[in-house]
Amino acid sequence: MNFFLISNSSLSILNSKSMKRYSLLLKKTLNQKDIKAKILTPNIICNQLSFNSYLITKYLGYIDNYLIFGLYLFFKIKKNDCVHICDQANSLLYFFIRSKKIAITCHDVVNMNLKFKKNLKKLKLGARLFQILILFGIKQYRNIICVSNKTKKELSKLINIKNKNVKVIYNAISQDFFPMDIKTRK
Repeated sequence: MNFFLISNSSLSILNSKSMKRYSLLLKKTLNQKDIKAKILTPNIICNQLSFNSYLITKYLGYIDNYLIFGLYLFFKIKKNDCVHICDQANSLLYFFIRSKKIAITCHDVVNMNLKFKKNLKKLKLGARLFQILILFGIKQYRNIICVSNKTKKELSKLINIKNKNVKVIYNAISQDFFPMDIKTRK
């Protein structure tokens, strides 16, 4: 049995440095518990060439992340492997993973909050569709980690969490965190 942490590529259109740090922290913590975890991230395939168009770059990044990487996961992950999706934006990868031992971390539901239509109307059509797909993906998971009680409460307004194992696990603070000197705050 393997333990896989599914993270974002720091080179992808998602360009998420915080998710990279989050997955590294999870890996370090699991390794300290003698659980050998491996981080899997999508490779940049479609976006190897430079394009001047943001839209082309964006949609090629989606192909890299949600189709090519998804197919890679389908063949890489076995039925008895443990899988943790580190970012709710990758919820759609659920459909490529055959393992039943799968969980996802939900960091926030700000853009998915479809009940407050004023927030949804602020998003462009493509972004709205993307948020709807992410929420559809999250609904598939039985094991969900929320990083705060507020996120759990907001998520419960969007999906029925009664038949799900939803836990709140707060994010850790980096060792680089320190109180600022009053003089430096200004």
